[in-house]
Amino acid sequence: MAESKLPEYNASLAKLIDWPTTDVRMYFPKVGMRFYPLRADICRLQALLDSYLNFADDSQNQPPYMFKAAAPFVLLQTVNYDRLEIDAGEGAPQQKPLAWLKQHEAIFSIPIEWYEWKGSHWSFVDWAMTYPFIYLDHPISIWIGREMYGWPKMPVRVPNLFPLSNPPDPNGRVAFWLGGRSARNPERPEPFRPFIEIDQAASAFNPLASLGDWLTRWPKMASDALSTMAALTDIARGAGMTQWLSGSERSEPFPATARESLKYASQWAPQLLNMFGSARAGEAHQFTPSPFMKNNIVLKQFRDAHDFKSACYQALVKSELAVQAVHGGGFLFNPMLADPTGGVTIKLHHFDQEPVIEALGLAQEARLVADPSNGRRKIYEFKPFFPFWWNLDLTYGKAEQLCWRAKTTKWSTTDDPGDRREIAPDYVTSGGGAIAEIGGVVKFPTFEMLVMPLPADQKTLNNLCAKYLNHEKFQFRTSADYVFAIANQFRAATAETDPFERLADSEFIFAVAGEYCDASNPSAGWRPIVMPMIGFTGAEWDSISDREVFGLFSLASKFIPAILHYWRTAPREPHVSFYLQTTLCPALNEDEQARLWTLLGVGRGKAAPGARTDADTWLNKLGLGTISAEAGFDSVGLKQFRDARFANRACYQALVKVRRVFDGTPRVAFVPGSIRIDIHKFDTMDLVATFGITGGSQTKEGRFQRPCYSVEAVNPFIVTVGMLQLPPENLCWRAGAMDWQRDK
Repeated sequence: MAESKLPEYNASLAKLIDWPTTDVRMYFPKVGMRFYPLRADICRLQALLDSYLNFADDSQNQPPYMFKAAAPFVLLQTVNYDRLEIDAGEGAPQQKPLAWLKQHEAIFSIPIEWYEWKGSHWSFVDWAMTYPFIYLDHPISIWIGREMYGWPKMPVRVPNLFPLSNPPDPNGRVAFWLGGRSARNPERPEPFRPFIEIDQAASAFNPLASLGDWLTRWPKMASDALSTMAALTDIARGAGMTQWLSGSERSEPFPATARESLKYASQWAPQLLNMFGSARAGEAHQFTPSPFMKNNIVLKQFRDAHDFKSACYQALVKSELAVQAVHGGGFLFNPMLADPTGGVTIKLHHFDQEPVIEALGLAQEARLVADPSNGRRKIYEFKPFFPFWWNLDLTYGKAEQLCWRAKTTKWSTTDDPGDRREIAPDYVTSGGGAIAEIGGVVKFPTFEMLVMPLPADQKTLNNLCAKYLNHEKFQFRTSADYVFAIANQFRAATAETDPFERLADSEFIFAVAGEYCDASNPSAGWRPIVMPMIGFTGAEWDSISDREVFGLFSLASKFIPAILHYWRTAPREPHVSFYLQTTLCPALNEDEQARLWTLLGVGRGKAAPGARTDADTWLNKLGLGTISAEAGFDSVGLKQFRDARFANRACYQALVKVRRVFDGTPRVAFVPGSIRIDIHKFDTMDLVATFGITGGSQTKEGRFQRPCYSVEAVNPFIVTVGMLQLPPENLCWRAGAMDWQRDK
């Protein structure tokens, strides 16, 4: 593998993000996959591709690649991963995976023709597949998929009522519920509602038992047969086969597409017939790679922190799936019947934030039905054609960036930046996942913070600041020997990305108070700053916004019960107020599962509260004195994203400063009594060691007997205030192999 020019990905905060290899592979044993082809409007598909991959609106700087819709259909896939292993890649010394997880996924994919600009014309490269809408139920997979490969992943839940089985149960049902946004309920910030429902009639698998059955059902069979022929004709017309068969003229690249089609078809036909005909487990261990599996092409992009309508980084990423073994496969319809749908009915619930139906041109093939729970919401009902299933061993992870650009450069096909451009590219909002995050000005009518200062070793804190934030342009240092555990809640907040939507959530953040200086302007001296290091949020959209816009490494988590309701009334007796559970892998290279683990608990302490002064004196001692004087504060975080090919390198990094100002005078009140925090220690996330927390005691708790460190917060207090978050500022940034840049 060629040596990368990219900077190292900064993994100083936790081993959870410290991958010890540049070559990461993922192994999926016995993946259960169901495929439901749906007829679609090819013009709408091409319009989506022009926006999503071709950048047709950017006439001055289009990428050296172009993509066309290959046929008028979309493939809906449901995928069941019983074990998704993250490995260190080929040639790695360890035998165990870095980590593994379980997840379920729903995917809308489009078969495409892939072209490359060569000299003076577009040259056909291969067939490919793109995935503008992807939904899954695991936060770690959402984080890695979005950050590294550019998959536009969004959170869903799969109700236990509708299990995904392998092989599929003909009588089974599958459902995916889409995550929304709560307006005023931070205790339930991400309500999940029905989104995709798939049901299959058992009778579709039963052959006709008698002549009488055939006579009574032949009109329906004839109708289904005609629909099947119409679908095949539309596909052939969309792919250009009719012109080729009739000898009609077509553009120059078509002979290449036809040759590739015939080549793949001749290889697949005997393998597919053998596999689908027998469907015996373990029958096929060698399978011809499909171009639709080895050429997965998506847009990887992130919003600029300062200008949320622009992209700070964009890339076209190609990744590969490889089949290691075929354990089974078959049709989800009975070939003896003339019903190509297999009795399958697919319902898609309409959501404005996820325009699947409109973007993919599916509405013309759908039947609109009423939502019994909400008459204003639309439900579209679809019938697929020729659905089928597979049970496969797959590998994934071989990826490359076909081309990339920063906000000040044109497209480049190497690590080095392209030529300079003056206007930043637009952030593309086509496809799914593009509006998952918020940005711009954010208004918080009411913001509540429970601030729990924890004693910490200042040398450890300074070393962490130096490793995580320092470089040649800016220097950071701490101003107190405390780390702050901050529990937040907000309601009815609004963001500039959608001023009409109201937002609520709960958060838990570990932050450090300090100072920073600009090396290019040392006369300005050291300026006060708050450095948020690690965050945990109740909603996935909040953690995505933290990571991809504001520069805070954050994980979607669970609070049991809600954070602050307990502190509003005096407790009757000491007990835990809430637990924070987050998804992580306890240890790397130990065959551990990434799932929800209890990371910490917050409750009443037993120690008597220390001597308290007034709030201003205490804030000054903590290094937070300027917050009261300036009625606001600045924070700085590191925004970074992994490279698709080199997993321990960064394709983009930036220091992002966020200014928050208070709307009115904050109400500051000390918490009566004391607060104890129990921090569970994991090999991949040891908050006690990372921040040098001192003054506590260690025990082992729970059935896993994990180390737990208990520490009393020093003079904790609650702040209640309205707050305005101004547009962030990029102190400096770099993309690809660029040097550090400053915005003008």
